[in-house]
Amino acid sequence: MPVPDMRRIVPHAPPSPPTSTTSRRASTPDQLYAAGLDGARFSIPTRITNLDPGIEKGVDHLIAKGLVDPDRVATMGWSNGSILSIAVSLANPDRYKAVSAGAGDVEWISDWANVDFGQSFDAYYFGKSPLEDPQLYVKKSPIFQMHKLKAPTLIFFGTEDRNVPTSQGWTHYRTLYHLGKTVRFILFPGEPHGLQKLSHQRRKVEEELAWMDRYLFRNEAPANEAFKQDSPLGEALRRAKVSRVGPRYGMPLKAAGAGGIIPEVVKRGTLDVGRFEVTRTQFASFDPKYKVEPGTDNFPANTITFEQARAYAAWLAKMTGEGWRLPTEDELKALLDRVDRRLESLRALVLPEN
Repeated sequence: MPVPDMRRIVPHAPPSPPTSTTSRRASTPDQLYAAGLDGARFSIPTRITNLDPGIEKGVDHLIAKGLVDPDRVATMGWSNGSILSIAVSLANPDRYKAVSAGAGDVEWISDWANVDFGQSFDAYYFGKSPLEDPQLYVKKSPIFQMHKLKAPTLIFFGTEDRNVPTSQGWTHYRTLYHLGKTVRFILFPGEPHGLQKLSHQRRKVEEELAWMDRYLFRNEAPANEAFKQDSPLGEALRRAKVSRVGPRYGMPLKAAGAGGIIPEVVKRGTLDVGRFEVTRTQFASFDPKYKVEPGTDNFPANTITFEQARAYAAWLAKMTGEGWRLPTEDELKALLDRVDRRLESLRALVLPEN
């Protein structure tokens, strides 16, 4: 007799649909982003504290050697790399087709006032405080040159950044939005100057790739303006994929001579997991004495003891010939961790794109 597959489990709580946990860390060097003539992507690392003609000369050199398509050059960076990306996109607005700027300054007077080390940092670069020479700080602040920008700009910040105050991101976004530029602002809750949570790092990379696909490589599939994924219709279409027996969630029990409904399962890693909590109708298929009030067929089964839950899983295994069981503590924790990571990646404030 074959050993039943014991990877099929019945959850006690309804997991949100997690996604793959495969990740790519988003902590990238300050870089320019260029498209090779064959469509390949590569970067030009830079570690320069002041805008230098060498950056543009480096791009000129790669274009001259035929390694880069001059019509597909973008720039991206974090912190100092963001400052440089903003600077080159304003100095040569016709060259750069997209910008990704993470935690970068755009207005130096408020930076001097709000950053933890503002006086020492800004005095080192500017030689004096804004009280001594306010026009110097105005002259050096990119905010007053933003009207030159042509590249669609993606902005990232953490809410707890004390190295480059989060207000710099709001100022950057408000300025570009006010000027009618294409801009998107993503704010990560609880994050300092560098993104610490893997889910946020992944979100950043995914947003950057999508931004470059849309505005640099121009290979993003066009959006269906007649249909929005987050619309009521989108939700209805997603729910249409859920298995039902009439109006009740679940799969028909196909055992000979048996009626009733059992949970639908979905694949999560090596496990088959019930899509939702066990419903009242599903549990009543096992225990006919379990009372289901009219209109509550799809409500989660409640007042179920641990022993009843184990008996229900054993009944499912017997009736289907498959290995149903309750999850172990470690399995349940791993499933919930995946859900938490997915939810965490969604907990980012996204400002309207202009």
